[in-house]
Amino acid sequence: ADAFTYTSPVMRFPEPKRGLEGKFSVRHNLAAALLDKKIVIETHTDEKVKDPKMREAWQKVHTHVMTKWDPRFASGEAGGNPVTITMKDGRVLSKTVTSHDRKGSPGNRISNEELIAKFRQNARLSLPEKVVETAVDQWLSLENIADVSQAVKPLAGGTARRA
Repeated sequence: ADAFTYTSPVMRFPEPKRGLEGKFSVRHNLAAALLDKKIVIETHTDEKVKDPKMREAWQKVHTHVMTKWDPRFASGEAGGNPVTITMKDGRVLSKTVTSHDRKGSPGNRISNEELIAKFRQNARLSLPEKVVETAVDQWLSLENIADVSQAVKPLAGGTARRA
């Protein structure tokens, strides 16, 4: 049986009803990783949370919470968050994931290209395309700018894009 607890922010919403709740649902995020092969801002929209395919995928995600009172946690034996995937053909894939495994952590740095792509993806949600590209150009040539306020200016003066 699944053990859902309110002691962990990622376990708070096993079956989220809104996009914001999806951010705090390990089931929703793992289901999105299975279906979409990525987790992005759009993963946490109301539409995505209500998608029948997503809700079906939630049922494939089973969780067990290891509390900080678990002797394996206290002893350091757990060493991170154990993740097990059982394939349709019966194969079992397991890995213990630590915070160092997370993309963008010191042990798993994000490349400049990935960072720029992530900035563009997020900035385009609220800024016009031209402003986003001006900001990218400014930041890529930061060493040539005499006043850093020039690099921030496109972002501060940009007008929100209408959806």
